[in-house]
Amino acid sequence: MGRLAHALLGNFRAYILLQRMIGADKLRHHCIRRLAPSPGDRILDVGCGPAYYLDRLPEVDYHGFDTNAASIAYARRRFGDRASFRCEVFAERRERLLQPRMAGGDVSSSS
Repeated sequence: MGRLAHALLGNFRAYILLQRMIGADKLRHHCIRRLAPSPGDRILDVGCGPAYYLDRLPEVDYHGFDTNAASIAYARRRFGDRASFRCEVFAERRERLLQPRMAGGDVSSSS
């Protein structure tokens, strides 16, 4: 990764400004409007970065994954217990996060 890109990823104010300048911010917000998440919905965000758009979501069950430790640390500081952030690659072992929740607890399998 180039030095400029590395520097931007480490400076979250600059990163967010760059996202706005190139239109990525508008695309994310368009996706949020189209998805129209409701409170309690489960959101999986792979490559969440600093999750700066989480403020635009209702109270959801948000799970953010990113491999940049500084991004995850920033998101954890900013959002605390409102969301779950993991500094790791999303892998099959995390598939359980994608399963729908049933009233009264976890999904149970029936055969």
